[in-house]
Amino acid sequence: MLATKTLTADAFKKYQAGDVETMTRFVFAVPAFTKRARFGYITSVTGQVTIGQASGDRFTGGNSFESTDGNLFVASILNDHAFAVEYCDFRLTSFEARLANLNLDGGIQNVDINVPATVPDNCSAKFRTFSGGSWKQVAEVPEDPNAVATETDEVFGNGLTATYDFQVVLSGNQWVMPVLDLGNSEATVFRSDDDFHHIGIVRDVPGATVWTKVTARVRIAGYDAARHTLDAWIQHGATLATQKLKDGAPTVTPVPGNNAVDVEWTFTVDPTGDKYQLHVTGETNNIAFPLTIIQIFSAVED
Repeated sequence: MLATKTLTADAFKKYQAGDVETMTRFVFAVPAFTKRARFGYITSVTGQVTIGQASGDRFTGGNSFESTDGNLFVASILNDHAFAVEYCDFRLTSFEARLANLNLDGGIQNVDINVPATVPDNCSAKFRTFSGGSWKQVAEVPEDPNAVATETDEVFGNGLTATYDFQVVLSGNQWVMPVLDLGNSEATVFRSDDDFHHIGIVRDVPGATVWTKVTARVRIAGYDAARHTLDAWIQHGATLATQKLKDGAPTVTPVPGNNAVDVEWTFTVDPTGDKYQLHVTGETNNIAFPLTIIQIFSAVED
């Protein structure tokens, strides 16, 4: 069953031969597509309804079946229902439609597109933004499993541009084209934050412990020294009012088997109270490559 449609009595028209405007039309809410093959239709009515017949030189070559109870059908090979199938004949099989611009104060990193669509076989709808002097594809319906995905930073650069031209490219053939319900669609633009500030919990050091150093270690996934900047310090003392900066540049150690690194700092302290708090800050110069913190650890040494 390709599709069904129910009409009320007031939708029926009295057909006059040769006048297509007097035909009763069954319009499907969603287009029904068929390949080159045989198909038929069934009408079921209540009340007195007369259906036009085609015969003789107007006979289309089909068979007409009639039933009074829906179980037993009587066939006729000499008559057929008088009907017409309306179809499209597209003169333009590729079309670029400009959409409302994508806008987000502060910059765009990516976009989620949600659009009801009917896309027949051998058709596509490709959404694109204009970036870096050319149109870049951000989504395709249906998705092409063999296509090479466009990296996010190729489309939106460093994520600092607030407005992009936006379009959809519709492609099909003479008989079918994609249909998008733009009235019920939405595009949501977003971006990640470009920095972070981790404030650790207050660590109490046992009173009998003699400690002069604090070691802090942060594990980061996807670390990129060219894009990522990190810093750390500790607050210590009875009221955490004393700030101690790091002793020097951190040690960066790759983590085997994991696309991550351990970044480690050392702080030399002369504590006036048996407590401290670790602060770690980070920033990326490209929000398409955010900082991803896996683990933060600290310990005291004598």
